[in-house]
Order: sequence, then structure tokens, then C-alpha cells
Amino acid sequence: MMTTEMLLLPFLFVFGACIGSFVNAFNWRYTENKSLLGRSQCPKCGHKLSAWELVPLVSYLLQKGRCLACKKKISPRYPLVELIFALSFVFAGLWLLPRLNPDFLLPVNVGFAIYTFFIVSVFLALAASDLSWGIIPDRIVLPAIAFTFIYKSLDIAYRATTTYFTLKNDTGLGHYLLESGYFGNLVKDDLLGLAAALLLGAGIAGFFLLLIFLTRGRAMGLGDVKLGFLLGLALGFPAALVGLALAFLTGALASVMLILASKKGLKETIPFGPFLALGGLVGLFYGDQLLNLYLSLMK
Repeated sequence: MMTTEMLLLPFLFVFGACIGSFVNAFNWRYTENKSLLGRSQCPKCGHKLSAWELVPLVSYLLQKGRCLACKKKISPRYPLVELIFALSFVFAGLWLLPRLNPDFLLPVNVGFAIYTFFIVSVFLALAASDLSWGIIPDRIVLPAIAFTFIYKSLDIAYRATTTYFTLKNDTGLGHYLLESGYFGNLVKDDLLGLAAALLLGAGIAGFFLLLIFLTRGRAMGLGDVKLGFLLGLALGFPAALVGLALAFLTGALASVMLILASKKGLKETIPFGPFLALGGLVGLFYGDQLLNLYLSLMK
């Protein structure tokens, strides 16, 4: 395990930083209505950035946080996002390693790993965008919803197909399991799980729409509705509900602290997307454990 970690974790750190750098560029171009193609540039003077000026984290440090052309300060938001992505990918890798069962089929493990890093990236990207510019881009959240649904559907289909032929080719117990309805129950449980996740996502989205109606749009925006649907679909029960509860709890706590520190007024709002994304990440990694802990404390 240590050898695997020593090889994998530095790669994940660098890869995560690169994804964070891409998210920075994507979010800036999206908010400025810039084309997603072409070379990156300084947002203040338009200087076209060279390849070595785009090295995540390193270029910011070497340039001492300033553009080489206009000498104006580069927002520390950019390296901070890169660092958060890098550390999050390392954490996700540590979380994944013991869960990638060598007895599973390779496509199942690879698919699960790709899906996990994808969800982590989406939640972090949406949090960064909402916190920095107050928007949850449709270009991220809508494809993420589609990808999540397709992944879960294909995962069910692949598992069902491989299980069916494995049992069919087994002349002993396999034939019995097929005839007894065992295989059918497995597939039905998987499909019910997907349906439950869809309903949960729709329920969270509907709840957010109700809040928007009751508060006349002051509590949250339509971007939060779409992110809420993604939360339910991606995490399912109970992880999505744990993430939702944490989002409201941390959001309320942050609001109170900002008001007490005179940073926000009583009638001002703060972006809810970052708290929803943070709650989603905690729910993804620790949803079951947190729910079990809560239930044990309630006894």
C-alpha cells in the first residue's frame, strides 16, 4: 500500500492542481463571456501567458504574485483554488484506495475512481465560481447531471450483464441463482436505488424552489436548485441528506459569524453554493458514518 501511495499521491497532487488551474480559467472566461478557446491572458492587461506562466502554484510563487507584463497583483484566489484541488485529489485518492476491491472487475474500479474525481471536481468548481462571482454555471452543473445519470445507468447495465453471464456459465450454483430470482432482485435493487436518487434530487430541487418562492428569491437562486438536484442524484440516500443538513448548518453558522463581525447586514445574503458543495463532499466521503453517529447519539 505504501508503495502505491508513494507513486499515486504526488501524481494526484499535480493532476488536481492542473484541474484547479483549468477551472480558474474556465470560470473567468465564462463570467467575462470569453471564448473557451485560445491562450490564457492576464485579466488586467491582456498579456498572453506563456506556458511556464501557467504552471499551477509554481508560476505564482516564481512571479511573486504579480503579472510579468503589468506588474499588477494576481489574485491569491487562483493559487488557492489550485491548492484546494490538489489536496482534495490527494484526499480522494486516499479514500479510494481501500475501496478499490481487487476482486472487482477492472472497469468497475476504473469507472468508480473516475466518477469520484469527477464529482469532487464539479463540487469544487461550482463552489469556487459561486464564491468568487456569485454564479453556478449551467455549463458545469447541467453536463454534470447528465454525466452522473449516464454513469449510474451504465454501471448498473455493466454489472447486470457481467453477473448474468457469470451465473449462466456456472453449471452449479449459478443456474440455481438465476432460476431463484436472485439475479432479478439484484438488478431491481440497483434500479430502485437509481430511481430513489432521482426522486431525492427532485425533492431537494423542489424544496429549494419553494424557498425561492417564499423568500421572493432572496434565499437562493436557480443555480442552487440545479446543484441541489445534482447533490441528490450523485450521492443518493442518506449521503445527500447529510450533505444538505451540513450545508444549512455551516451556512447559518457562517452568516451569524459574518453579521457579528459586521461583514454582512441582517438583510444581506451570502452564496449558498459553496456550503452546498462542501456539504456534498463531506456527505460523499462520510455520509454513512455521520448518519450512524447521529443515530447512535439519539438513542
